[in-house]
Amino acid sequence: MTETADTPPRKDASTNPWYILMTVAGEQEGVGLFTNDSALHARNQRYWNGWAAAGLDTDARAKCAESLDVAPETLDPLTEDELADIRNALQQRCGDSTIPDPRDQVNFSNTIFPHRLFARGLYFREYVSFTNAEFSESATFYKSVFCKDVSFNGAKFASERYRRSAIFTDVFIFGNAQFEDTKFFGFAHFNNAEISGNTHFISTKFCQDSYFQKTIFSGNGVFKSAKFSKGADFLAAEFKGPVSFADATFETRAPRFMDAKLPEAVTWRRIRLPPVPDDLDKATDDMEAYERLKLLMGDQNKHYDEHKFLRMELQCREVVNKRRPLQVLASCLFRRVSDYGWSLGRPLLIMLVLWALGAVAIYLIEQYAEAGSCLSAWQAAALSFSNLFAFLGFGLHIMRDEIMGLTWRSELVAGIQIFCGPILLFLLGLALRNRFRLG
Repeated sequence: MTETADTPPRKDASTNPWYILMTVAGEQEGVGLFTNDSALHARNQRYWNGWAAAGLDTDARAKCAESLDVAPETLDPLTEDELADIRNALQQRCGDSTIPDPRDQVNFSNTIFPHRLFARGLYFREYVSFTNAEFSESATFYKSVFCKDVSFNGAKFASERYRRSAIFTDVFIFGNAQFEDTKFFGFAHFNNAEISGNTHFISTKFCQDSYFQKTIFSGNGVFKSAKFSKGADFLAAEFKGPVSFADATFETRAPRFMDAKLPEAVTWRRIRLPPVPDDLDKATDDMEAYERLKLLMGDQNKHYDEHKFLRMELQCREVVNKRRPLQVLASCLFRRVSDYGWSLGRPLLIMLVLWALGAVAIYLIEQYAEAGSCLSAWQAAALSFSNLFAFLGFGLHIMRDEIMGLTWRSELVAGIQIFCGPILLFLLGLALRNRFRLG
C-alpha cells in the first residue's frame, strides 16, 4: 500500500482502544530491545490475553498458551477488577470506556506508535491490521500468535534516522501475512516464524539485514520487487508453496539459502544481484551463497537460473583466488570472451572482428610487400575466413597458391587467426549447449 493524497492521516496510538488494551498497565519506555520492564509487560500481557481469549474453553486456552509459551492462567477470563482497570484506562486515555469485542478485527491502521511496541506472547484472535502504521521505536512480536490474517501493508518500522529492529521471531500466523510496501529501516527478524497462509513482501524495503532462519512459509511466498539493501538470510527456511523473487533487488550481499527447502515453483525473473565485493571474506560468503543456489536450481533442472548463479559464483572465485594469478587470468578471459560460456554474441563478435581485421591486415601487408603476392580485397577476405576455420581445410583445398605466396607478416596474422578460430567456435558451441542443453 503506497501512501497517496487519499491516505488517511496517522493518529497517535494513545487514543487507539486496542493499543490501550495492550498497555493498560503502562507503556514501555526506552529504545533498547532488551531494556523492557518484564513485570510491566507481564501485567499488560495478562490484560490483553485475558480479553482476547474470552469465550474460549479450557482446552483451547491451554493449547493457545502452549503456542504462546506462557502460563495457562494468562488466558483465564478476566476478573471484574481487571475489567474495571481496562474501562478506567480507556476512559482516561480516549474518553470512552467501551471495551472492544474480542471477536471483532483489531485495527491499528494509520497509527503512530511513539514508544516501543513490546507485544511478546500476545494472542491475536481475529484479523489484525497494521496497515500504514508507523513504529517510531522497535517493535517486538516475539512468540505471538495471529489466528487469522495480519496486514502490515505500507507500514514503516522506525525511520532512516532511527533504525530500530522489528522482531517477529517464533511468531505463528495461521492466516495470510501482508507486508506489501512495508519499510524496515532497522533489522527485520522472522527467525522460526510459521506462516500457514500466503506471505506477501511485495515491494518491501529491507534497509538493514533481514533474517528468515528456519522460517516456514506454508502458502505462497511472494517477494516480488522486494529490495534487500543488506544481507538476506534464509538459512534452513522452508517454502512449501510457490515462491517468487521476481524483480527483487539484492543490493550489497548475495541471498543465503543454505539448508533451505525451495519448491520447483520458484521464480527469479529479472532479479538484480549485487556487484562482486572486493573484500575476501565477503566474496567468500557470496561465493558459498551462489554455490548453494546453483545446486538448488540444478536439482530442479532450472538451467537458466543454475547458470546465472554459477556465473556469479565464478566471479566471486576470482576475488577469492586472487593469489593464484594464472587461475584468475584464465577465469577473467573466460568471463570477458564468453560470459563463462553463456554468451552467443561475444564469440561471434570477436570472430567477426578477427575476420575483418585479418582481411585488412593481410591485404595491406601483401599490397605493400616487395616480394609478396598481389591479393585482391576479396581474396584477402576469403583467406581471412579460411584462417579462422583452418581445421576444416578450406584454405589448403581452395587457396593453396595464395597461402604459399604469403609474406611472413601475413603468415603471423594467419597463425593468430588459426589459433583463435577453434577456441571461439568452441565457446560458441558451449554457449549453445548451455542455453539449449544440447548433449
